[in-house]
Amino acid sequence: MSVKFIAGLLIGAAVVHFLNTPEGKDLVCRFKKDADKMKDDLENLADDLVDKGRAFMSVMEEEVDRATS
Repeated sequence: MSVKFIAGLLIGAAVVHFLNTPEGKDLVCRFKKDADKMKDDLENLADDLVDKGRAFMSVMEEEVDRATS
């Protein structure tokens, strides 16, 4: 076996061990909360952009109607 493979196994085992400690579980919990917050923020941003796009299209339709009348 190569040294890189063995080093990878050791690092992986250390990460798994850390994630099973209370500190590691807290870290995973914090990552999940942060990911949920980012998801909510992105959904709100997308909704805002859609609303702004609809408002813009409404204004443009009114301008076209005024110009063609």
